[in-house]
Amino acid sequence: MSKPVIVIGGGGHAGVIINILKNEKREVLAFSSVKKAPCHTVFNNIPQLMDDKDVLEFNPADVLLINGIGPNPYSNLRQVIFDKFSDNGYQFDKVISSSAYVSSFSSLGPGVQIFPCATIQTEVVLAGHAVINTGAIIEHNCIIGARSHIAPGAILCGQVSIGSDVYIGAGTKIIQNISIGSGSIIAMGASVIRDVPPNSLVIPGKPIVEIDPVAILEREQ
Repeated sequence: MSKPVIVIGGGGHAGVIINILKNEKREVLAFSSVKKAPCHTVFNNIPQLMDDKDVLEFNPADVLLINGIGPNPYSNLRQVIFDKFSDNGYQFDKVISSSAYVSSFSSLGPGVQIFPCATIQTEVVLAGHAVINTGAIIEHNCIIGARSHIAPGAILCGQVSIGSDVYIGAGTKIIQNISIGSGSIIAMGASVIRDVPPNSLVIPGKPIVEIDPVAILEREQ
């Protein structure tokens, strides 16, 4: 029997996760958000924890955490949350919607999240804490690196290799046998037909440019 869970976050991403958990009859003990309770009915009747210290009151042996912070290529908050609670002995659980198709011949790392109507085909490897968002299609033999995000409606054809901390925008299409380097951002609606070096920004109709992820994070702080 699965342990009860606490969802870290109170925004839209967390709301979708809680909806999935409710559909799966999982016990959600609480959600944690420093902001006031969100105006979304999906959070109704779930206790709100206002501070990370409140989460730390729970014994790591008794609960699992879910990272409900939405992926953002210009923020490392998801990683900060993971590091903080992992260092305190907590484990992060997977979230897999019952409406997603996930091949039994795929491999899913810890903390992976697969949203409704996504497709994960044969021999796909999802590394730890990757997020496959609503309706995304990951075809056979693709490899998705740790903490990478595949946004709604994106299509990855066969044998695509995605590095770690990559953000693939909504509606992106990537042809077969393409490699995308770690730290890259592929903007919404792009069609990728050649390999992308690490730390690159791909915008439809524009040349590939190199990005400095450290400078981006510093700018957003």
